[in-house]
Amino acid sequence: MNKEIRRRIKIIDSLPSEESAMKIIYLRSTEIDEKWSQRSLRGFYKCRDEIMEMFQMRYPL
Repeated sequence: MNKEIRRRIKIIDSLPSEESAMKIIYLRSTEIDEKWSQRSLRGFYKCRDEIMEMFQMRYPL
């Protein structure tokens, strides 16, 4: 993500204001966040029940 933001910042000299550069960085980071939130982790479902049980023991309702 940092590499992508640095690449986007290089074009700042051609932008009219700092605010427009911040908009580019914000929009790109939200795109990346959305993409990463849709990822599935390999092997997570195998241990999901154990993790849920561990947290229920640690943080009872």
